[in-house]
Amino acid sequence: MYRGEQVILRAYEKTDLERAHQFFNDYEMMRFLRIGAIYPCSLEQEAEVIENLNKDKSKGYAFAIATLDGKYIGGCGYMDLDQKNATCMVGIVIGDKDYWGKGYGTDAMRVLLGFLFRELSLRKVQLGVFAYNVRGIKSYEKVGYKVEGVFKDQIQRDGIFHDEVRMAIFRDDFLKRDHPPIAT
Repeated sequence: MYRGEQVILRAYEKTDLERAHQFFNDYEMMRFLRIGAIYPCSLEQEAEVIENLNKDKSKGYAFAIATLDGKYIGGCGYMDLDQKNATCMVGIVIGDKDYWGKGYGTDAMRVLLGFLFRELSLRKVQLGVFAYNVRGIKSYEKVGYKVEGVFKDQIQRDGIFHDEVRMAIFRDDFLKRDHPPIAT
């Protein structure tokens, strides 16, 4: 539905279920997403998550990320929508490791931000990223995010405490970067 240079953001389909289940049971991927302990997820639990993802769009929405030829590779979305202050938090995951480090996540984030700033008229979008996710931080900076703060020793992973970096981007700064419209 919303198209970038490499990806399309679309609704989740039942056909995404098995791949999503694989993605969210991959420890290497999940260590970038979860603050707490990483537990396995059953196929039934994943089906329930997908079914309930987008019941209340006034609070958040999750898009499936697909390549231009239609292959499901991950997801992104917004949560904690604050309409009064025109802000939200976002998250993104490229679950298919064959697509890591090739610009798909950066493109998906650009498309998501275009949606949030143009369609929802938000003024500021925030995210949290673990300091050891260097690839993610570089991707967010490419789109225009800036560091707003650091929560020291916020997460324990593999017996070591790590910082959580809070980043944000403002509508005016995003639109100055001359991103093209994103609707397909």
